[in-house]
Amino acid sequence: MSRKLETHAEQLAALGHPVRLAILRHVVQAGPEGVAAGDIQCKVDIGPSTLSRQSQHRSRTGRGEAR
Repeated sequence: MSRKLETHAEQLAALGHPVRLAILRHVVQAGPEGVAAGDIQCKVDIGPSTLSRQSQHRSRTGRGEAR
């Protein structure tokens, strides 16, 4: 299996949770200017530690960054 295919599988797995998909949706909808963590927490109705933990999954695959 190619490394590129493995990378894509890891990225898709990182999104394989409803909370992570909801977070991604809000980030994408915000556009290039981004969105504050507090806004995501309110929209998705999760606490700061949950947001942090779920965001770590995306960050490990290169699909998210903090500013």
